[in-house]
Amino acid sequence: MTRPRHRRSKSPKLLSMIILPGTVIAISYPLFAQKPTPIPPIAGSESLALDDETATAPGNDSKPNSQELPPAKPIEGVVYYCSDGDTCQIQAAEALWMNVRLAGVDAPETPKGRGKKKRGGQPLGEAAQQFLNERLKNRRVRIKQVDLDPYNRPVVELTATNETRPINLMLIEQGLAEMYRGKTKRIDRAIYAATEAKAKEQKRGIWGLANYQSPSEYRRSMKK
Repeated sequence: MTRPRHRRSKSPKLLSMIILPGTVIAISYPLFAQKPTPIPPIAGSESLALDDETATAPGNDSKPNSQELPPAKPIEGVVYYCSDGDTCQIQAAEALWMNVRLAGVDAPETPKGRGKKKRGGQPLGEAAQQFLNERLKNRRVRIKQVDLDPYNRPVVELTATNETRPINLMLIEQGLAEMYRGKTKRIDRAIYAATEAKAKEQKRGIWGLANYQSPSEYRRSMKK
């Protein structure tokens, strides 16, 4: 008589599949359930926090940084070189170099590019650049940042440590730049406007040219 074959029970495998995941969960749960240890605050960091009004104030949407900047305290640095009539390279600390844009001024454009791509600048553009370098190059200055431009460059007023007025106003006074017509924060626009009006009246620099074209108009014409 043929003995019936008994099928091997699969319950041990099934049991292991049920128990093993349960074991992993039981062991792992306490690891994931633990709360991270809080990091203690850095001493003095409370002074870096912005108040609610400043932190939520809207900025210029055309800028990468859309938040309003808090007022910055003036610092000192050394001017390395001015590449045109309203842009300078500054060493603000031992290991910190930056390009800055002069606030409130728009100087004639200097020649740009090389070879076939080189384009001529405007009259008195190089004179404005020379004026800055003669008075600021390798000299210590007070730097008052008032804003950031669309390229995230600091927009500043620069004042030589042996002077009382910023070089920004001196450029306009000499007729080597016009007052910047765009939005500018934290400068006394009335003083800039009055300085420009006086330079116009005396026909200094750009205001004595027969066919003067503002830098903004010149830049637009170069894009066509």
